[in-house]
Amino acid sequence: MRLTLHEEAEQEVQQQVEWYARRNPAVASRLEVQFIELIERIARDPFAFPLMEVPNNPGDVRRARVMGFPLLIIYQILADQAIVVAVSHTSRRPGYWLSRLRRPFPGG
Repeated sequence: MRLTLHEEAEQEVQQQVEWYARRNPAVASRLEVQFIELIERIARDPFAFPLMEVPNNPGDVRRARVMGFPLLIIYQILADQAIVVAVSHTSRRPGYWLSRLRRPFPGG
């Protein structure tokens, strides 16, 4: 399955890594490795992660927890692609990323 990152999700990854790098470069490095590993797992098996509870779910929206960090990779599966829509802190600004979701095509 093809995997893409929403432009704002890419920025969120960078912001998180930079935030941790200012505090502890080793932790930031560990976070980068975790992101890469999770993105690779999502690309290999996007249905392995749990569904998000999203009101009026417009498609198959799922989450992958970044172990050891209060972060989720939120992605949507549409047809033959998985789109990472956000890298979200687990307790800040819930649902801010909802406007990034795409509506599935009828029948798909």
